Amino acid sequence: MRNQKEVAANDSSKHWKALLENIAEYATSVLDGNGHVYKWSSMARSLTGFTAKEIIGKHYSIFYSKKDIEKRLPQKILSTAARRGLCETEGLRVRKDGTLYWTSGMIVAIRDKNKELYGYARFSRDATREHEARRQRDEFLSIAAHELKTPVTTLNLYAQLLKDRMLLSRDKENLSMLQDIEDQSMRLVKLVNDLLTVSAIQAGRFALRQGEFDICALSAKTAKVMQKSGTHEIKVKCEIKGKVRGDPDRIEEVLVNLLSNAMKYSPRERRILVHITRRGRKALLAVTDRGQGITKQEQKSIFKRYFQAARKRGSAAGFGLGLYISAEIIKRHRQKIWFNSAPGKGSTFYFTLKLTPKRF
Repeated sequence: MRNQKEVAANDSSKHWKALLENIAEYATSVLDGNGHVYKWSSMARSLTGFTAKEIIGKHYSIFYSKKDIEKRLPQKILSTAARRGLCETEGLRVRKDGTLYWTSGMIVAIRDKNKELYGYARFSRDATREHEARRQRDEFLSIAAHELKTPVTTLNLYAQLLKDRMLLSRDKENLSMLQDIEDQSMRLVKLVNDLLTVSAIQAGRFALRQGEFDICALSAKTAKVMQKSGTHEIKVKCEIKGKVRGDPDRIEEVLVNLLSNAMKYSPRERRILVHITRRGRKALLAVTDRGQGITKQEQKSIFKRYFQAARKRGSAAGFGLGLYISAEIIKRHRQKIWFNSAPGKGSTFYFTLKLTPKRF
């Protein structure tokens, strides 16, 4: 008669076999605690070209490029999965024949009843077509943005010149129409600049010009410009002294994006607060509105590219790039950006910047 361990092992084997073969969309496999393959599905064979006999016992880094292996990416992914419970993955992988494909999936840590790590479940699917479609879309938007930049900027300049001339004639009707032209052309300039920024981020050409600057003065200046629309009152409350380190132009861009969002999603005449405090060796900036808030479902995607929260009827549309760009800017400053929000209660977006040390 088989002992209990043999029965348990057999039951476990049947369980994993059923799991691996019944997840239709994903190539599934099981790794041991060190990352070596010991269970392999038929979908995994179809995706990679490796049979179970060829792959079992091999380290899963075999699917990664030499560049990723040198960066220790496979080990970092396992470490993240062990620490957090799972790690979502996306990127180029290598088939048995050496061809590359784009994959999307996750690695999930497996623990026993004593919470001891003993392996990982790996789920991946071929996302090459989706990745190529995104690449082509980004390339098209980049080209379109470059082509639009000059005419849109020129249009905005002429609108400003005509408005200045019309001020002398005091023709209120024409002034109103020119103001609308200027407002809409400014919006186009912002959209084009956002597309160019995203293009630079995706191409790895996004650079920072870091220096020391007064974050309180920058916040006050930005709020003053944004308040010219007359729809909201923006109050800046600064409780720190000294300067921060970063790219002032890019941080101004973050402030503009956060204030624009606050104005877009909150009722007119409501106050928006920019509060600057100290948190250890960092400046903490908080932009608070009393608007419609963000639903739990939307919160998961708020910093993703092209994502837009549901807006009230009549509010201006956009490409959904502002928060994505803001997050990328703060990330490149090696700082954090996050938010607190509840439907109907408004939102507060936070980000940190490094304070410069005092000089004596």
